[in-house]
Amino acid sequence: MQRAPVMSQMKTKRTSLQRLQPQKRRFQKKPAPAWNEVNPDNSEKPSPPMLELSNEHVLQSPVDYFKDFFDNDLLTLIATQSNLYSVQKNPNKPLNTSEKEVEQFIGICIYMSIYGLPRSRMYWNGNTRVEKVAHVMSRNRWEELKANLHFNNNDHMPLQNDPNKDRRFKIRPTSLMLFKTNSKTFLLRNKCSVLMNRLCPSKAHLY
Repeated sequence: MQRAPVMSQMKTKRTSLQRLQPQKRRFQKKPAPAWNEVNPDNSEKPSPPMLELSNEHVLQSPVDYFKDFFDNDLLTLIATQSNLYSVQKNPNKPLNTSEKEVEQFIGICIYMSIYGLPRSRMYWNGNTRVEKVAHVMSRNRWEELKANLHFNNNDHMPLQNDPNKDRRFKIRPTSLMLFKTNSKTFLLRNKCSVLMNRLCPSKAHLY
């Protein structure tokens, strides 16, 4: 009479152990796809429409692509504001830069970001000299332009305690000109992104 509870406890332990053991999953085999014969004459599908670019959007060289962002008006603005800032700092040492020199300075900065030396002065040193940088502009002149580079007049800067001050005052004219001159480029990029998403469907975004 006393063995019945013991046997029942052993059965419950076995069932609990069986539940803890991983059970093998039974996978159902998928049916093979049914292929239908198609007439090869009618198998051609319509291709997606290609984006037609006008002549103004075709960039012939990297310089043209650079000019699409930094046009003459923007270079004039940077040269004028940089000269003004240098006189505001020290009237005896004007910068006297030009649009051509500002263009060379920006080009050097872009080339430096691609070349990737750890310090800017290494582009002019003897052992690490890079001719495409050192031949265009001297080190002292590049550092002088870097120290005086400006995009807006500091005399018109709002006060720090002004609640309605423009936090982007120093770059506001440049950002407005970039947005104005490159609105067509941004629109073209969006059209190309839509076209690429049609050609290669993906959840990723193209930037």
